[in-house]
Amino acid sequence: MSKTNETSHVARENINLTDKERQIFNRLLQVVDHFNLETQLRVAGRWVRDKLLGKECNDIDIALDNMMGPEFCQKVSAYLVSTGEKHMDFTERGLDDLRNGKIVTPLPPKEMFLAEPLIVLRAVRFSVRFDFDIVKELRVAAADNDVKSSFCNKISRERIGREIELMDVFRLPQNFEPPLLEPCVSYMDAAWILMNANGGFTFSDEQRRLYLYAALFLPLRKTMHGDYNKQTISALEHIFRHSLKLGHRDGVNVVRLHHAVDRFSSMIPFIVSSEYLKPVEVNWKLDMIDVPDSLKLRFLLGLLLNEIKDFWRPALMLSIILIKVATVKSKIGVFQKVEEEILKLGLDKVWEVKPLINSRDIIKLLELKKGGPMVSEWQRKVIQWQLIYPSGNLEECIEWMMKQTQLKLPPTAT
Repeated sequence: MSKTNETSHVARENINLTDKERQIFNRLLQVVDHFNLETQLRVAGRWVRDKLLGKECNDIDIALDNMMGPEFCQKVSAYLVSTGEKHMDFTERGLDDLRNGKIVTPLPPKEMFLAEPLIVLRAVRFSVRFDFDIVKELRVAAADNDVKSSFCNKISRERIGREIELMDVFRLPQNFEPPLLEPCVSYMDAAWILMNANGGFTFSDEQRRLYLYAALFLPLRKTMHGDYNKQTISALEHIFRHSLKLGHRDGVNVVRLHHAVDRFSSMIPFIVSSEYLKPVEVNWKLDMIDVPDSLKLRFLLGLLLNEIKDFWRPALMLSIILIKVATVKSKIGVFQKVEEEILKLGLDKVWEVKPLINSRDIIKLLELKKGGPMVSEWQRKVIQWQLIYPSGNLEECIEWMMKQTQLKLPPTAT
């Protein structure tokens, strides 16, 4: 049976250059000839593909042999200056900025960002690609509320996605195929919409920043890669360390958010009952004391909040994003229902609750000579008992603890 409505693409055998493209290529070749550079220029990436398909493309990626990009940029600037052209020297320090690996703007950065907000992302892209530093003035201007507003109002999601793709933030180990960029950007888009639709709570700047990173990389949250210095690492760890070049702590916090997402997802069906909610099987792999069924939900939620702390709301919202076949309004309803249950159970700030029995008392009660793994284990068990019985007092906790040690049985909550 023949297929209908199928789009066919005809690839050209030759690439037809525009006058502007021809001028660019000729100028680059003149730089190579002028300095007798032993390098070969190659055009790669999307531009070649689009031109062969008869499409126009404004992004031209030049690959170099035996030469680094910043060094070649210096040669281009030097050549243009020698021929009387200013190129990027409107700042009168363009060559010095290139040599020092700095990204600056020829005009006041806020003025340029307001006129063309996409320059913000391009500054980040060039910083990632050439390992240049963005000067403080640009960072301050990029964080300006007027610039943020202009960015949101003027730049389409497609253009943002294109710039992110060109940043190569998904650069992964060789012979590794990551999910496509499209679902990653879609998750971040959904996260942004959901966050702004929930007017009842506002994230802090740090919560919002890590929330959006975690949303962007949701498709990679369970992806691992082996044989990396004879170790198995997560794809996220590679991205944060080698592509984004952010601090180690950022990567760790995003991974923690992803772990919390899976745990929240396993409990949401027990809090909210709807046709579109399906239980998610998650093995927590935790050594837990026995808990009465009627108290298990508070116990599990408390363990999760103890781990994720102030980021439990961003983690909850990320897990809501994964709900299938649901409107934004219904997802906000689920978020508010779970949030309400957590507050009703008195779990907000539960990580600040101090244990009834400290390590020194545990050593005395167990008649130990010094601390060690057993003390740490009982500290964890005491915290678990307090999650189950938040109104329990010191005497009751000691009684439970001594009962468990006397019976020499695995600790239970009864």
